[in-house]
Amino acid sequence: MGDCELLVGAYPDYKIHVHSNTPNLVLEHMLQLGQIYEVFIHNMEMEAHDRTAKIHEDQERPPSPPRRWALSPLPPVPARLTSSSPLASTWSSPVARL
Repeated sequence: MGDCELLVGAYPDYKIHVHSNTPNLVLEHMLQLGQIYEVFIHNMEMEAHDRTAKIHEDQERPPSPPRRWALSPLPPVPARLTSSSPLASTWSSPVARL
């Protein structure tokens, strides 16, 4: 029927993935087995051509300068400790610091 045939699912619903140069024949075969819905047909030759053209465009474009990222410091987080806390020697914060 095609290349890269894959069937997943459980009765009565299955998902089928097939690479084929003749998608009409695949659909005709599947219609003999039951109802089909949500059919997606992609022209892989056209997609490959578009992807190759995009790669060539990217290679011909001069490289952009590296980005510089500015990081601002986090504001101080007040500790929430009480002398009656069993973990008085540690601190807790609403913000996790990594």
